[in-house]
Amino acid sequence: MVLKAVSILTFTKFFLALVLFFIAASCFSQEKIFYHYGREEGLSQQSVTAITKDSKGYLWLGTQDGLNRFDGNSFVVYKNEIGNDKSISGNFINALLDNDNLIWIGTSNNGICYYNKKFNNFKSIGKASSNCTALAKDKKGNVYAAYLNNGLSVFSIREGSLHEDKIEFF
Repeated sequence: MVLKAVSILTFTKFFLALVLFFIAASCFSQEKIFYHYGREEGLSQQSVTAITKDSKGYLWLGTQDGLNRFDGNSFVVYKNEIGNDKSISGNFINALLDNDNLIWIGTSNNGICYYNKKFNNFKSIGKASSNCTALAKDKKGNVYAAYLNNGLSVFSIREGSLHEDKIEFF
């Protein structure tokens, strides 16, 4: 009788271990899905140089040939339009930053601009012919722009308008 109880207990433990093994194995064998997006899917250029995500969930991708907004299904491409001062300042994007209703864009040799989501347009600011290599923001909402061989600028909103303070290192 005792031997039969031990056998049942051993079988139950073995069966439970086997069930748990198969459950664990099925959890780890889930297939990972990866989608590749390129020019055929609407991306302006293959080399993505900067990425940010805004408060509405859009993914903004900077490339060597324009700014791309991705909504999870399709791309909207923004490129410089010669003679249109409300278009993006340059097509080679080095840096992106989301700050409130603005997407800040640092370009190679065309300075900085920002995209105003509310008005659906761009405005160029700062050192127009400079190579902006990085953008950052602080807790107060100030935006810092680093330029290649041309110092640093701090952009802040004071008295309802945007102001630039330049910091020179050389």
